[in-house]
Amino acid sequence: LKFALASYNVGIGHVQDARRLAEKYGDNKYDWSEVAFWLMQKSKKKYYEDPVVKYGFARGLEPVTYVDKILERYSYFKRVIT
Repeated sequence: LKFALASYNVGIGHVQDARRLAEKYGDNKYDWSEVAFWLMQKSKKKYYEDPVVKYGFARGLEPVTYVDKILERYSYFKRVIT
């Protein structure tokens, strides 16, 4: 779900880039918290110019924050409705 929300916000290509960076640097490309870290790194030249990155610069903090906000809202509405 977190990967889908981030992809909706920033584009699947940037999420895939972050997963490739995670894998390259020894992190788990299936763990959102680790991929989120690498997505945030895509705003740094060192990483958005990395050979494994195909989609360049991304404001990585924005989609990571978006995922958190949407999941918080979901939890709130779930509590209120049930």
